[in-house]
Amino acid sequence: MAESAPRIPTPQDLLGPWRQMAEQAEQQWNQYLNQAMGTEAFAGMMGRYMEGYLAFQQSLARNVERYMQSLNLPTRTDITAIGERLASMEAQLSALAAEQRRLLKKVEALEAGGGAKKARGNGNGA
Repeated sequence: MAESAPRIPTPQDLLGPWRQMAEQAEQQWNQYLNQAMGTEAFAGMMGRYMEGYLAFQQSLARNVERYMQSLNLPTRTDITAIGERLASMEAQLSALAAEQRRLLKKVEALEAGGGAKKARGNGNGA
């Protein structure tokens, strides 16, 4: 009598049924939540939630700004204003530098032309 050795289950044997159960549960929850989120009631609730969250966020921002001012620290508005002023100054500086280069080229051209005239004038007058 040859008895066969008992079969040792593999990880696939153990995980297969669990995987099927998890997939079914995921599909059921997905179906249920899609139905719930597709209703007008859910859309209204989400809209009210977002309005409340936005009001909270704005209130928090105002309070933080007041707190920073009370500590005499720069606020986001202050930093933004400084950044805008700095960008404006950089643009003006760049425009001045470009104008300086343009005028320098003009002066060099006049000097080069004037120098040639002076050389001719010196040769004719002597």
